[in-house]
Amino acid sequence: MIAIADSGSTNTDWVLLDGNTPISFTTKGLNPYFHDETFIADVLRKEEVIRNQAFLVTEVHFYGAGSSTEALKAIMSRGLQAVFPHAQIEVQHDLDGSALATCHDQPGIACILGTGSNSCFYDGKNIHEEVPSLAHVLGDEGSGSHMGKQLIRDFFYKKMPEHISNAFFEYSGLTSDKVISKVYQEKGVNVYLASLSHFLQEHSEDPYAHDLVYRCFSEFIDIHVKCYTNWQKYPVHFVGSIAWYFKDILREVLENEGGTMGVLLQKPIVGLQQYFMNR
Repeated sequence: MIAIADSGSTNTDWVLLDGNTPISFTTKGLNPYFHDETFIADVLRKEEVIRNQAFLVTEVHFYGAGSSTEALKAIMSRGLQAVFPHAQIEVQHDLDGSALATCHDQPGIACILGTGSNSCFYDGKNIHEEVPSLAHVLGDEGSGSHMGKQLIRDFFYKKMPEHISNAFFEYSGLTSDKVISKVYQEKGVNVYLASLSHFLQEHSEDPYAHDLVYRCFSEFIDIHVKCYTNWQKYPVHFVGSIAWYFKDILREVLENEGGTMGVLLQKPIVGLQQYFMNR
């Protein structure tokens, strides 16, 4: 049995393949930057399907946010090995998973637009990064956390139309004290900021919401797609909830810049399942 996982900051999507009907389920997001091996193992052992199937798993392919260095991959590997004792463990960055899910064995640019954001060029075998992901404080352009941050700034700087400002206050109940607490004192600030993007979904027909999302996507394309030589020659693929729910605006931005939309997946696990089934 093969276990495949794609993990972001919020959730981890799993699929178990054994030649019969795939078993799909979701656990908490697992990120070795924030979680140690004990936490990782404890989260997985709470899942009944994992407890029932763990000893049958011979391969684990885990693609996750935060699994970007050998030290961080080692933390994740130890946590997984404790749960899947008979399995060969492979841990890779979520960019590797996104590239496999969308490009399979063809060259292309693979992008992540979810709670955070990132991109790579995939040559059909390996990924290549041109600029780093600087996370939610300095980067994550085009992501849910980026959009949430712009919403908060516009709200307090009085850059919103009045009807949107009133609606946003009713939606969020934000005060300056609450923002300071949420953003500077509590954990999971990137997830909190990204959660505010739901407000933009609810008001997607409003010109203000459209323009904010358009600007965020434009910044992502400018920094994380145009950085690749001859980028317009390759399809630009996207995975993630933000890309999915705002796909019409994303396509508008990309095509206005002269790019070609490739595969768009809400969840990379769908493409990863197909990749490993074909393998």
